[in-house]
Amino acid sequence: MAVRIAFFGGAGVGKSTLAHSFASFAQKRGRSVGLANFDAGCKHILYKPVFDVRTYFSLRKIILQGNGLREEEGLAEVYRRACADSLFNADYRKVCSQREIVLLDVAGPLDYFLLRGGSKLLQQFCDKAVFVCDYNALRQNIIT
Repeated sequence: MAVRIAFFGGAGVGKSTLAHSFASFAQKRGRSVGLANFDAGCKHILYKPVFDVRTYFSLRKIILQGNGLREEEGLAEVYRRACADSLFNADYRKVCSQREIVLLDVAGPLDYFLLRGGSKLLQQFCDKAVFVCDYNALRQNIIT
């Protein structure tokens, strides 16, 4: 079974870039690495995922069915469904069994994963988690 590392954080902070760079680094050193996209709301990614949540769940459909859910609420619903879906889980386990390292690209704010139920997703699908944030935005919020 692979070591599974999740890179999570808000939109545009560099999760995909960091995961892709880390995968390239590990692959150059002979490791078998796969990138898994767990961001159901992303339109384009700079890598070819070995596993993609969008194959199983449509954020757009969930938002429309939820009578105007906000994107963050829709992502939370995608994650709840992913945790419960047996096919999703079986396919993910298969991908993990074929690699040494699987890097997850996961969208969502820190408070969702710490305070509002998102920890179940991290517990179920990864061994380690890395919170990615924009240092300048973080610094401005701390200072002001």
